[in-house]
Amino acid sequence: MRNEVTVSVVLVFILSVAAFAQDPASQDADLKKARRAKIVDSISRDAAELRLPENRAFVSAKLGAEFWKDDQERASTLFKNSITDLIAAQAVAESNKKPNQQNYDLLNSLSLRPSLLSIIASVDAEFALSSLYRTRPTAVQKALSQGSANTKINSSSGNFAQIAQQEISLEQRFIRILADQKPERSMAFLKESIRKNLSSETFEMLKRVWSKDPAGGNELANDVIDRLISKSFIASNNQPNYDLLNLTNSIFADYLRERSPEERSIAFAESGMRSLAGKLLSTYIERGASIGYIPLDQLGPIAKRFSPASFDLLRKVAVNTRGGFSPRPNLGNDEAYTKLMSSNPTADAMITEAKKFPVDTRRSIYINAANKLSDAGQYDRAVALLNDNFEGDALENAISSLNWYYAHLLINRGEYDAAEAMIMEFNESNRISGLTSLATTIYNKDPDANRSRANAILQRARTFLPARPENGNEFTQLMQLINTMALVEPTEAFRNFEPVIDQINQIAEAWAIVTAFQGGGTIRQGEYVMTNGFSFGVYIDPSTFSTLARKDFGRTTTLIDGVQRRELRILVLTTLLESGF
Repeated sequence: MRNEVTVSVVLVFILSVAAFAQDPASQDADLKKARRAKIVDSISRDAAELRLPENRAFVSAKLGAEFWKDDQERASTLFKNSITDLIAAQAVAESNKKPNQQNYDLLNSLSLRPSLLSIIASVDAEFALSSLYRTRPTAVQKALSQGSANTKINSSSGNFAQIAQQEISLEQRFIRILADQKPERSMAFLKESIRKNLSSETFEMLKRVWSKDPAGGNELANDVIDRLISKSFIASNNQPNYDLLNLTNSIFADYLRERSPEERSIAFAESGMRSLAGKLLSTYIERGASIGYIPLDQLGPIAKRFSPASFDLLRKVAVNTRGGFSPRPNLGNDEAYTKLMSSNPTADAMITEAKKFPVDTRRSIYINAANKLSDAGQYDRAVALLNDNFEGDALENAISSLNWYYAHLLINRGEYDAAEAMIMEFNESNRISGLTSLATTIYNKDPDANRSRANAILQRARTFLPARPENGNEFTQLMQLINTMALVEPTEAFRNFEPVIDQINQIAEAWAIVTAFQGGGTIRQGEYVMTNGFSFGVYIDPSTFSTLARKDFGRTTTLIDGVQRRELRILVLTTLLESGF
């Protein structure tokens, strides 16, 4: 008996010494391997229960991309499974077209198929490219073969040009990625694709060709310019061809940027660029309303270089175009405003000059003047300025903007007590965001010294929310708080997050029922389509789980296990894998 005890003690001692002597890096690697194995096992078990083949395809693609570095054979098998399931999902959609809205994505390759193929392409563009051709739905094939020439009416014919262009862009993107992954066989592939089609990917492909073959790249680039000149930026269905517009704008942005004397680049012919510039500018001037926006900051240098007379007309169209990138609409005399603000005027100068501008322009000038007064420590005078020149909702919004500005100014100066006092004067919604921002700044400046104070500020912010969020806004605010707590004081984050899981489960189930009843495509066969992301009636930020997992992996996985929807569990766990676990 004594000998057995002695042997046991010796063995324990030897194992303890061995563990103590183990290289810390090796211990970390073993721990990481064990964690990843646990995550993969959980994902695999849940994935086996998924009903939708498109969801199984998504999971297989995600896991394959994660395994690629260490086990390409296993990854390739997963990729093949993913494509098999994608084809199965498309077959179901093709045979059951009556609920068209539910199957619209699969029938027209709008989101799910490009997402899956892009995941695969990130590590194996060659397989993604071959799968692109294998998985083309009927609508995509028709769009590519008939395009805008199709004369028969169907539910997709009006979108044929966009469907075809998206497919071309996807193909060219994969070819470009393949050129990076397998440069030894990519040059002919790149050139052939550029000669065949144009898309928003073409310029990046041109640059890769030129880097290996400058003469051939220059010739090909100028051929692209000629083809752009001959094509229309507005399709036959009167919709803008955004791919060609983006390609043209990208070429000009690179062509006009400043370079050092020794820098070499693609040699575009000046005559071709001038012709293309004229066509581009006239398209925006004549069809600005249908395009929806005028990127004046991008087009201005083009106009000034190739067609100075068109600049004023272009700017006028931009000011009258609502949405997108319209440059400061309703600012009246734009040149005078720009001249004033670019001269770095004092607050008093802005106040004096503001009277010369239209009302909408004065709004911006007075707010900038108030901010300058705050910079100079004259906050009360800034408030008085706004009270003198604004009223009603406009005054409330202006004061709110000033308070945010002044609070951040105090935070950046390290005047945390004054900043917190200012934030406490905010309305309730902004108060929570302001306190969260303050806590984050204080913590990041010195995590060890400021952890306690940052946590106290977060706890103060928590008191302005009910124990159980009563609406979407309160839920979002609580999750933002928890996300910050996860960084500052994980124990508090867990304490606040764990009771919310039950509410997330209830909302996710209710949202699935409502959405399915409404006939949307985000729920099929009672299952969320996972490529739609983390919106399950409420948005769940996956970074919160990643942050918590780094602090306490076991407690985090227990938290995830409490989520009833396997789709959400899988999404969270795949995010953990991608973040390095």
